[in-house]
Amino acid sequence: MNNKTINPETLRKKNSKKKETAEQHDARLERERERKQQKRAKETEENHNARLISDRVRKRQRRLTETAEERQNRISRENEHKREMRSQKEMRQTLIESLSDNETSREITQKNKDDFNLQSISLSANTINEEERILLQKFRNKMDNIQYNTCPICNERIPSMILVKGICR
Repeated sequence: MNNKTINPETLRKKNSKKKETAEQHDARLERERERKQQKRAKETEENHNARLISDRVRKRQRRLTETAEERQNRISRENEHKREMRSQKEMRQTLIESLSDNETSREITQKNKDDFNLQSISLSANTINEEERILLQKFRNKMDNIQYNTCPICNERIPSMILVKGICR
């Protein structure tokens, strides 16, 4: 066995992490995220570059020591991420094209309003009429079109964040 002694404070922290509830776990992770954001916001350009370099070195070391199974899992995660990004890009293109076809969707919506009657209302959650389907598709397109901006100072990533002079508020 190891002859190294474990700091009692380290042991206490490990045990408290094991005993925490889901809410406590989420709260602790949130505090850690905020602390990291504040630390990154305060760091200088030199410290920022040093942190990025050490991150790259750490990732390179991790890749060199990973097993074949870990490598396969990492590659599949990266491929899945690339597929999702491609899908979002295609959805954005579809949204742009659908906005140009806005006149035809208005005509369909007007036709559905004219044809609508109370007997056509279905109580099933699986069936929706054409107008609701169009509204739902527009909502989905808008959700897919949300852009995530990243602050270069604190590295915070928020949907539709406004950057003022290159930094977040």
